[in-house]
Amino acid sequence: MRRRAVLSASLAALALLAGCGSGDGEQAAPDRQAQATGPSDAPLPGRYRTTVRVTGVAIPGMDAKQAAAMFGPQGHASESCLAADGAANGMRRFAAQAERGQCRYEKFTASAGKVEGVMVCAVAQGVIARSQVSGTYSPSGSLLKITAEAGASGQPDSAMRMDSEIASERIGDC
Repeated sequence: MRRRAVLSASLAALALLAGCGSGDGEQAAPDRQAQATGPSDAPLPGRYRTTVRVTGVAIPGMDAKQAAAMFGPQGHASESCLAADGAANGMRRFAAQAERGQCRYEKFTASAGKVEGVMVCAVAQGVIARSQVSGTYSPSGSLLKITAEAGASGQPDSAMRMDSEIASERIGDC
């Protein structure tokens, strides 16, 4: 039961981060402490393909073969359209994603084509997920590496880790 909650927590954190590059154009209020890029770094409006790939998993009670069967090496790709009004906000929309759930950024910087952040999410009762993000971005795409660690409070045997990559590239007009 706890393992399922921890896995769900990590997947939720990963899904939240994946949504940051999805180009859905929706906005929320950015974190006051976040340092984000201005319009000069803004992504180009258009159709984007985002691929999320899990590169490593450590879950108590799950061996490498089981993890590979669950997540697979190929990843998951999706396409979305980034409208001009969403693109104009640049990396600010990345920082704003944390405001949509039980998450907050401890740190978020995006400048000169590089992004770094630490996001903490309370995703289930007593389960906290902490995700470290680093990567690069340009007006036509991004590559993020994420390490998400989660565990149930007071239960050291529930600790798990998931490493992933999220690549987003502009593939044309909407």
